Amino acid sequence: MSDTVSHEHFEGKTGETFTATGNDASLDITLAEAIFHEDEHTTGFTLLFEGAADTQLEQGMYTLTHDEAGRHEIFLVPVQASPSEPEKVHYEAVFKHLKEKEMPSAE
Repeated sequence: MSDTVSHEHFEGKTGETFTATGNDASLDITLAEAIFHEDEHTTGFTLLFEGAADTQLEQGMYTLTHDEAGRHEIFLVPVQASPSEPEKVHYEAVFKHLKEKEMPSAE
């Protein structure tokens, strides 16, 4: 299992199925979007997944498994489903990393 989850693990995987296991549940969810974001002080990414509404995951830690992306521990949060898609539940995982500050050189 990878220690560090990165945006690269999910690049090109939109529309593919991942299995989320944990909290006495296991569910196949589809990666709907992987969004990279960066500003002056941080880098990060957001993963948006979709799953069937008949079985819902609770907010919490899950082992996310994919043949190519590997296995990663992530915190999934169910987010409000679209009224136009009542058959789906959406899940979100957000990752944010502080950029390292450059230290002034001692001259």
